[in-house]
This record gives sequence, C-alpha cells and structure tokens, in this order.
Amino acid sequence: MNTHTSIFDTAALRTAFSHYPSGVVAIAARHHDEDHALVAAAFNVGISLEPALVSVAIQNTSSTWPILKNAKELGISVFAEHQKSLCHQISAKDKSKRFENIDISYGVNNAMYLPEASLYFTCEIYAEYPAGDHTMVLLKVKSFTQGNHEPIVFHKSNFRVLDKSE
Repeated sequence: MNTHTSIFDTAALRTAFSHYPSGVVAIAARHHDEDHALVAAAFNVGISLEPALVSVAIQNTSSTWPILKNAKELGISVFAEHQKSLCHQISAKDKSKRFENIDISYGVNNAMYLPEASLYFTCEIYAEYPAGDHTMVLLKVKSFTQGNHEPIVFHKSNFRVLDKSE
C-alpha cells in the first residue's frame, strides 16, 4: 500500500474507484412516444442466475431515470470498443441531440437498443434500493443477445479497449 487516504476525501475516493474497470451500458426505452437513455458504468452482471438479475447504480440526480423506470421494459446495450463517440453522444447534457443519426431498434414493449453493441439485455425492474447518492436497481433479464463486437471498458476515467493478444 502506498498512501492511505481518508474515506471522507470524495475526490480521492472517486479516483480510487476509477481504478476498477467496468463495462459501460446505455439503458434505454421509448416512453410516451419519446426516446430516453442514460449511460452507466456502475453496471454488474451475474447478480443471480435464478432469477436472472443484473444491477446498475443510478445517480439520484438523474433526470432520465424517473422517466425510464416507468417503462414496461428497458433495453440495455453494452457499448462496443468502436462506440466511444456514441457513448459521449448518448450521455450528452443536450438531450435533443442524443439520438441524432443513430439507427435505433425497439423491442415489442418499447425497450430501445443501440446498433452494433457488444451485448444486449431486455429487462424489467425487479427492485430498487437507496444507496447513498445513488439508487441500486436490480433488473430482471427477460432476454439477451450477444453482439459481434468486443466491449469498451471504463478505467481510470477513460474508455479503453481490451487487449486482443490472448
């Protein structure tokens, strides 16, 4: 161990958390004839196999989650290695341009999917739990489809591509 930092130093804690790599997803649905999506890096798979559950931590300040959580189903697209700019576009503050020039597809219950993702899930909300400045959301997987691309990884506050040499 090099340096011990107080847990009350939130900037240092955020940097420490960034050392743990994670996948990046778009959680999306069409609700009341409008497309909505948010980007999350605090997404985990394999929470449970029976029932099939994944989880995501959503910031309590999100203005998109209150809309998405009312959708019947949510589409989760795991961003692929070539989708760094798409990730930035979907997470942009200007919501009016989030879906410009994107070939979106929709499920039967308006779950929304981005093109050429690494992995897709169709989910419904299973449970929500308060978790400090976030809400932990357990999502029940109803179906999934594997894409043909490797995922992008968020590590040390940057998007990275997995090493293909193995």
